[in-house]
Amino acid sequence: MNEITKKNLENVSENLTKSYLENLAFRALMQFNPFTAIIDLSISSKYSEILISRNTKFFTELQSGDIEYSHDVIESNDFLHCFFISYNAAMRAKKDEKISMFAKILKRESKNHNIDTDEFEEVTQIIEDISYREFLILSKIYDLEKQNPLGEEPEDNDFIRSLRFWTLLENYMSETLNIPIVEQEAILVRLARTGLYITFRGLYMTDTAGIGKTTKLFERIIYILNQ
Repeated sequence: MNEITKKNLENVSENLTKSYLENLAFRALMQFNPFTAIIDLSISSKYSEILISRNTKFFTELQSGDIEYSHDVIESNDFLHCFFISYNAAMRAKKDEKISMFAKILKRESKNHNIDTDEFEEVTQIIEDISYREFLILSKIYDLEKQNPLGEEPEDNDFIRSLRFWTLLENYMSETLNIPIVEQEAILVRLARTGLYITFRGLYMTDTAGIGKTTKLFERIIYILNQ
């Protein structure tokens, strides 16, 4: 790394850190921040820039809104445990939207006096295990389900309800997400691995071409992200 690049990265690091140290509570948290190890001669400047960008997005989202981070919260073992999990997940995420998700989950936990570390670990892991494109597909199905409640037709059920909007989903996947129709069934079937989606295969007929529904677990994750 040449001296100019090194100096630029040091300046970015210094300015970024100062902006967060203005918050006294975050000053305590920054003591535990692995970001201090980013500026290292042993790694490339490009990789440093990527980590700086992700770090910025994570802490910007964490400080958004009207949440107060008290020293008692930040210095608690449960919060620090959750912080390390969410921060490390954010540093591995490419999409800004996923980085924001990890920060939102942590931000929600900061409101709780009794942090459920098991649920936090599970939810964080689930989000890390799916791509952002998969999250968008699940969110679209969930929204269409809410727009088409059960009971609108005689002998209505989950499968019949899905048939009412499935063409809209196929169009969304092909036009917005650039997923060809011929690949959509495989992607939908694969989503079943997450526990966030279940196909109707074997429930209503032999082959439902990947058609299914979101689960209560996905509804729970949406609730957590929107709090």
